[in-house]
Amino acid sequence: MAALCAVASLTLPLAGCGGRAHHPTSATGSAVSAGSSVSSGSTPGRAVDATTATRANPSSPAGATDGSNTPTGATPTAAKAVGSMTFTRAGVVDPNHDLVSVSCPTTAYCLAADAHGFVVVDQNGTWSSPVGLTTNSSSNGLGDAVSCAAAGSCGYADVAGRVAILHGSTWSAVRKVDPTDGLLTISCPTPSTCLALDDSGQSLSFDGQRWTSPHPADPHLNVESVSCPQATWCQAVDLNGYTVHYDGTTWSPARPVNPGAALSSISCPSPQFCAAVDLDGRAYTGTGTGTWTQARIGPASLNESVVSCASRDFCLAVDDTGYAIAYDGHTWSPVADIDPGAVLSGVSCPTASFCVAVDTAGRAFVGTA
Repeated sequence: MAALCAVASLTLPLAGCGGRAHHPTSATGSAVSAGSSVSSGSTPGRAVDATTATRANPSSPAGATDGSNTPTGATPTAAKAVGSMTFTRAGVVDPNHDLVSVSCPTTAYCLAADAHGFVVVDQNGTWSSPVGLTTNSSSNGLGDAVSCAAAGSCGYADVAGRVAILHGSTWSAVRKVDPTDGLLTISCPTPSTCLALDDSGQSLSFDGQRWTSPHPADPHLNVESVSCPQATWCQAVDLNGYTVHYDGTTWSPARPVNPGAALSSISCPSPQFCAAVDLDGRAYTGTGTGTWTQARIGPASLNESVVSCASRDFCLAVDDTGYAIAYDGHTWSPVADIDPGAVLSGVSCPTASFCVAVDTAGRAFVGTA
C-alpha cells in the first residue's frame, strides 16, 4: 500500500488553470508539501514544464507531450462526430498520463484524477498543472475516482481506501476511511454529501463533516459504479449483472439487470432515469429500481466501460479501445473512434451539448454540439 502524502491541505490554482487505468507507470516528482499554496501556472514539486493545455483553442499545442513529460507542440486530432456531438482533442493535460476519472459539474469546470494520486482542474477551458493528493496511490492497474457536485465542491476516493474533499480551491487532509478495502467509485450529489463503495461491496457516506464506517451494500461484492442524483437516491451496479438501490439510509436487496453481465458503469441524471453499460457491448436504460431495457450497441469486443448522462435524452459511453457512442433518448448512435488505439477511461457530460472524456495517455477530449 502506498504511503500517505504528508499533506494537511492542498490549494489548487483558480486562475488559468473530471475509471480504471491499465498498467500505470510511476509518476515523477513529489506531492505538495503541507500548507503549500499552488499559484497559477506552477507545477508543485514536479520537474516538468508548467505549460497548460487549453480547450478554448483546439489548435493550441500546449500541454502535448512525447511521452517524456516534455511538451512537444503536437497538433490535436481532427474533429470526430459522435451522434450530434463533435469531439476534438485538447492534448495531454496530465503529463503523468493514466487519467482514470473525470467529473464536470458545469461546462466551465472539470476535475480529473490519474492513477498516481494527482488531480488536474479545467476552468473555463484551461487545465491546471497536476496537484498531488497522495503518492503513487496505485500500482495494480486501478486508479482513483472523483465526483463534483459543483465547481470547487468535489470528492476523491482511491484504491487504498482514502478520501479527500475539495472546498473551493483547497483540499481537505487525505484520510484513510476504509481500513481493509479499496474504494472503487464515488458520487457526490451535493457539496456536503458523498457516497463511496469499496471492492467488498461496502458503502461509506459523507455528511459534510465526517465519513461513516463501511456498511454492507451489495452481497455480490463486485461493485463497479454508483450514481447519486440526490442525497437520498443512489443506484450502484456490479460485475455480476445486479444493481442495488440506496434511499439515504438503507440499501435494497440486489436486483438483476442481466445476471452474468459485467456491469461496469451507471449514470442516473434523475431518479426517473438511469443508463448502465457492460463489458460486452451492451447498454441498459431504465428507472434504476424498475425494469431495464437492453440494447446491443456494439460487438462483444466493444467494452463500453464508462457512461455519463446529462438527461434521459442524452448519454455518452466510451470504451477501452477509443470508441464513443451517444444515446438520444430512443436509440444509440453508431460507434465512433475518437481516440484510435487508446483507452478512454472516463467521461462526464454536464449538458447534452458538452462532454469531456479522458484517456490513459493523459489526454482530454472535448465534445460539443
